Amino acid sequence: MNPAETTKIIADSGLSPSVQMVLLIVFILLLLTAPAALFVRDWRKKGKTDEQEGKTGDIQTGLYGHLYEQVTLLTARLDKVHDANNATLKANAELEARVKSLEGCEIMVSRLQTKLNDKDDAIAARDAQIIALFGDLRARDNKIIELQDRLSKLEVRLAADEARFGNAT
Repeated sequence: MNPAETTKIIADSGLSPSVQMVLLIVFILLLLTAPAALFVRDWRKKGKTDEQEGKTGDIQTGLYGHLYEQVTLLTARLDKVHDANNATLKANAELEARVKSLEGCEIMVSRLQTKLNDKDDAIAARDAQIIALFGDLRARDNKIIELQDRLSKLEVRLAADEARFGNAT
C-alpha cells in the first residue's frame, strides 16, 4: 500500500485526530520496520539454511567417513579372500603335481607287483622242485640205508659163513 492511500483511509475512518495520529505513526513505524523485519527473517532463514547445510555437511562427512571405513574393511576382507584363493590355487597345483607323480608311481608299482608275482611264481616252482628233489634224495637215502643194512647183513652172514666154513676147511 501507498502511504498517501493509507493516510486518506485513516482520515476517512471517522476516528478522532489523536487516534488517527497514533494509527499513522504505527503505520509509518511498520513501514520503517518492515525491511528490518524482512532482513531479520531472511537472516534467520539463512542461519537455519547454513545450519542445515552444516548439518547436511556433517552428515555427509560422517556418511563419507563411514563408507570409507566400510570400503577399507571390505578391501581388507577382499585381500584376505584373494590371498586365501591364491593359497588354495597353489595348493591345488601342488596336489595336481603330486597326483600326476603318484599316477606314475602307481604304474611303476603295478609293474613291480607283476614282476614280484612272477618271481613269487618262479620261487614257488623252484620250491616245488626242491621239495621233489628232497623227496627223491630221501628216497635215495632210504635206499642207501636199506642197501647198507643189507650189506651189513650180508657181511655178517658172510663172516658167519666164513667162520662156519672157514673152520671146516
